[in-house]
Amino acid sequence: MYGFDIIIKTNVLTLNQLDKDQNDRLELIKDLYEKGLTSKQIAHYLNQENLLTPTGKLYTTQLVFMTHSKYLKRLQRMNNIQVSVKQDYFYVKSGVELCQK
Repeated sequence: MYGFDIIIKTNVLTLNQLDKDQNDRLELIKDLYEKGLTSKQIAHYLNQENLLTPTGKLYTTQLVFMTHSKYLKRLQRMNNIQVSVKQDYFYVKSGVELCQK
C-alpha cells in the first residue's frame, strides 16, 4: 500500500490558558491601541483606573508596549496552523504486503 505524509504544524498546543482578568486586561490594551492611544496614554489610563499589573505594580509606557507586542504575537501563534503534503515521494508502508498480478 502506498502513502504520503501530511504535516500539520501549530503552536496552539504549547500556549497556556489565560485567566479571565488577564485576558480582559490584554484585550483592553489592544482595544485602546486600536482607538489610536499611545503607550504613554494607555499606561496613564490604566493607572488612573487602578488597574495593576499581574504582579501588583503600576503600568509604565514600556510595559504597556511590551505587553501589547507579546499579546499580538500570542494571537498570531494561536491563529497560525500550517498544513502541508509532502508529494516529493511515495513510500510503501511497512508491514503491508503488495498484491502482485
